[in-house]
Formats: sequence, C-alpha cells, structure tokens
Amino acid sequence: MLHTAPITDLCHVALCGTTGAGKSNLHRLLLAQILARGARVWLADPHYTPLDVETGEDWRPIVQRLDRAPARKPAEIRHMLETLTHELGVRLERRSRSEYVGPLLFFAFDELPVILDSVTGAEKMVRDILRQGRKVKLLTIGASQD
Repeated sequence: MLHTAPITDLCHVALCGTTGAGKSNLHRLLLAQILARGARVWLADPHYTPLDVETGEDWRPIVQRLDRAPARKPAEIRHMLETLTHELGVRLERRSRSEYVGPLLFFAFDELPVILDSVTGAEKMVRDILRQGRKVKLLTIGASQD
C-alpha cells in the first residue's frame, strides 16, 4: 500500500551516507517532488554543477524550477542564509500576531560541513532555521557525508 503525506506535513530532512551511497540522487528526487507540489526551494551547494559529466548527476531540470539560482560561493551561500534568517524572523513575527506566515519554503543544501567551514556565521543561521523553521513553514533538506 502506498502511503503519502501532504507536503504541509513534512519536516526537516537529513540525508547522510558515504560517497556513492545515492544521497544526491535521493536529494534530486525529493526536490523534484516538492517542486511538483508547488513549494518554493532554494539550493546551496558549494560543489554544485548543472551536469556532472563524471557521475551523470543532472540538476538542470531541478534548477529551472527553483526560485533563484543555486548558491555556490561562500558569499552567495552567506547571503542566502542571511535572507532565510531574516525571512524566519518575519514569519515568526507574523505567527506571533496569528497571521498567515507565508508559503512553504525549503532550504536545500549539500555538503553542510563545507558550508559551515567556509561561510562565516553559517552554523548559527542554520541552527536557527532548524530550531524554529518548522513552526513557520521554513524547512530544510540536507545531504551530507558527515
């Protein structure tokens, strides 16, 4: 029997495994399904490439449907995290006033240890999103070896 859950019932998702275990493939599959349901997705990946000619990983169909271009460089990732953290604050304030917080938004990331090592302040921003985001429809999907 196939079981499904409404997209609004999702929570943070962590995909962990060794190199070659299929994290990126599962990540792309989940993001494609989430995008097909109409959710917004932002992607941060320091190793992003539209098409990896060695592994065959093809992100082009996913990237065409994202709200914004993937963040690759530390400054781009930091800006994305700062924007998401600001959005978190806005949504929490709306929630405190019993207002609609906004549409579902997913922050998808890969290589979290690289992001934490290369982006100043990333640890606190990611931690804040993980701790409080679910209350206001700001969720994460992360894939990492560590």
